[in-house]
Amino acid sequence: MKGEERPFVEDDPFVVREESVPRAVAAQLYEIEAQAESIKRGLESQERLLKIQKNYDIAFQLFVFLVLVFVVGPEIRDLLYAWIASRGS
Repeated sequence: MKGEERPFVEDDPFVVREESVPRAVAAQLYEIEAQAESIKRGLESQERLLKIQKNYDIAFQLFVFLVLVFVVGPEIRDLLYAWIASRGS
C-alpha cells in the first residue's frame, strides 16, 4: 500500500474537498465565539457576586462595630469608672 494512491471515493472521510474547509473553519469559529461569550457572561456574573459579597462584608463590619460601641462600650466604661473609684479611695 505504501506509495500507492488511493482511489477517489466521494464519501471518503479522509478526502477533504476545498469547499468544505471554509465551512468547517466557520463552524469551529462560531463554536469558539459561543464559548468565549459564555465565559464572558460567567465572569460578569462572578464580578456582580463579588460586589454583593463586598457590600455584605462592609455591612457586617459596621454591625460588629455598632455592637461593640453600644453594647460592650458602656460595660467597659462602667468597669473603668469602678477601677478609677477603687484606686482613689
